Amino acid sequence: MSNIFDELTATGTAQKFTLGLTRRAGGRNFVYVQLSASAQNAAADGTVLYGTLADPNVVTDDISATHPNLARGVAIGALPKGAFGWIQTWGAHPAVRTDGGDDIATGDAIIGDPSADGVCDSVPAGTAPTHKTLGFATAADANSANTVAAYLTLEKGD
Repeated sequence: MSNIFDELTATGTAQKFTLGLTRRAGGRNFVYVQLSASAQNAAADGTVLYGTLADPNVVTDDISATHPNLARGVAIGALPKGAFGWIQTWGAHPAVRTDGGDDIATGDAIIGDPSADGVCDSVPAGTAPTHKTLGFATAADANSANTVAAYLTLEKGD
């Protein structure tokens, strides 16, 4: 097993830590997971969902294999299918991938997109979210980058 202070963006096919291990740093929470072998490659800053409720530490970015209510976190580094790596579940995140709709405003709830893999969508502030929230937008989405700064609120950890 490797040192827990390895770069959070490091991924690999060999398991370095216990699945489900959490790490807190700078007011943020990270969880060590495996991307399902049947998933697509998850992009850095893309949303991931529970692949199965039987094992919360095997995730997918394939919305057709799961449900938007099963949001698990945001990938820190690019995760090839079957690989191990870190996801963020709590705290400020500078650039969560969006669906490209350029319609997210500061304060909107962000949710796993119900029709596109590995991205978030939004529900306007003051409206009840339609799916489990990943967190809240802390700025309007960056139009050309298709990302949004957000505060994630899924799992704070200890």
